[in-house]
Amino acid sequence: MDSRRKNQSIILPVVGMLALFPGAVMHMFALGEATRLASDWVYLSTPLLLIGLASFIGLLRIKLGTAGLGVGAVMSVVGLGVLGFNLQRTINERVRWQTSSMQLSQTTSFCNGQIKPNPTALPFTEDGTNPAVFFRVGESGPSVYDDALNRFEPADYQIEKAAVVVCVSEKRVPVETCTGYIGGGVVDRQRVDLTFQAFSIKSGQKVFEKRYEGEAPRACGNTEKFYGKSLHLTISGEPAKPSLVAELGPLLAH
Repeated sequence: MDSRRKNQSIILPVVGMLALFPGAVMHMFALGEATRLASDWVYLSTPLLLIGLASFIGLLRIKLGTAGLGVGAVMSVVGLGVLGFNLQRTINERVRWQTSSMQLSQTTSFCNGQIKPNPTALPFTEDGTNPAVFFRVGESGPSVYDDALNRFEPADYQIEKAAVVVCVSEKRVPVETCTGYIGGGVVDRQRVDLTFQAFSIKSGQKVFEKRYEGEAPRACGNTEKFYGKSLHLTISGEPAKPSLVAELGPLLAH
């Protein structure tokens, strides 16, 4: 075979190998997003990788003959095996993480009176560290209660990393109603008392309950800013966050 014909014969496999680049990119998307092997990114990347590797094998066969064919086939099979194993492992870990995170979110049921112990959670220990997830109970149902209390939450939002769910309910106590504002605006001053109920996620047992009285809300101003078309404003006084942290510290973190 003269050099011209040989150069022409390698053009097709070289062009085919270009499929490896988009195949690899799509495989990376599969690693980052896929939750099952039957995903769009896997379907898109697999044929491109196969075309690219088949072209690579063809190129080695042209260059090295039968030996090149064998070497290329072994390298391609090993490469596909490593990619497939790593993808499956990543998918399994992602599914496990998502399931664990969802189970921790579902501990909101404790705050609705539906105590559902989860044996995979950490056990509550009176003299140890008890990572906790907080939910504030409102008219629309529990919501995440974050802010200063985040320091007690688990580093990873996983059911097996948490020991306690804390339900925070509020009671609003009227203090004063201020009127006389331009346009007929009304300002309500309210003290917000918070009750903390802590449950062991693993056993379902209530391990702590205490009510914290809110601080006095600030005084009504001579002028107040009302938002939108509303002519009503509420000034609230909750318990001081430092005192809450100090109270909960001995229970949740040591």
